[in-house]
Amino acid sequence: KTYRDFRLQGVLDGTLNNKSYATIYNRLTVEEATAAVKAGDGLQGISMRDSDEEDS
Repeated sequence: KTYRDFRLQGVLDGTLNNKSYATIYNRLTVEEATAAVKAGDGLQGISMRDSDEEDS
């Protein structure tokens, strides 16, 4: 789920803006980049950042 999805469900910003959320987000970003490199064009150029921007 994206940050926006949690906000839409009524989760307070203070709950989302913490070190655990940031750590998990960063880890997922690195894992996504690693998978993209290993798969070549397997993810077709779509990233978490692109997905988040679509929701805005």
